[in-house]
Amino acid sequence: MTMKDSDELMAVLMAGPAPEGEAEAAAYRAAERDMALLREELGLLGDLLAREEPGAAPPPVAVAPSRPRWRRPGVLALAASAAVLAGAAGVGLFWTAARPADDGMAKLTEAGIVSCARVIADGTVTAVEPAGERLRVVLTADRFLKPDAPGTDRVEFLVPRSEAAGFPPGVPMVVSVSRFEDEPVMGFTGDGRAEAWDWMAAALPESRSTPCDGRG
Repeated sequence: MTMKDSDELMAVLMAGPAPEGEAEAAAYRAAERDMALLREELGLLGDLLAREEPGAAPPPVAVAPSRPRWRRPGVLALAASAAVLAGAAGVGLFWTAARPADDGMAKLTEAGIVSCARVIADGTVTAVEPAGERLRVVLTADRFLKPDAPGTDRVEFLVPRSEAAGFPPGVPMVVSVSRFEDEPVMGFTGDGRAEAWDWMAAALPESRSTPCDGRG
């Protein structure tokens, strides 16, 4: 996070006026979006903590955003701090598709995300099983955006054991699995499922001419 980014975020926090320059105004608007996302997720965290009963062992909670949300490093650090607080309180949170890579944000556009996906499917999680230090998730797909001719309705992908709560068996889900094995799987459930399918379907034609520039 640069000093300039800090200035923009501070201006938003202090409800300062948007700068007049075109580049500065665009950066200010980006900072506004970042802060709106952070407020939303902190509000969700507060709701979860408020529902906790003292002494009760809370079940894992899967939190899936309705769209892919990419945070700049400074905002990501604040959100990560919130996740640490949640862990200390015994609340399980699953943060999906919100981790930009160290080498930049190569797939900020929706077409870029779809371009770099090897599988985009809508179906139901049917199994979660150990696979070494990770877990293998099996999804029975009802429809695919990618690949064009899957040949089977079975989709398999690996996730860290810490993300098991995000893929509970029996839950309908849209998943986007990156061609890069070390990238997190994007999962969308509930109300976000249909919206995610719609924006990925809309981005599919453009994605065919959009290069996948690397991890993002």
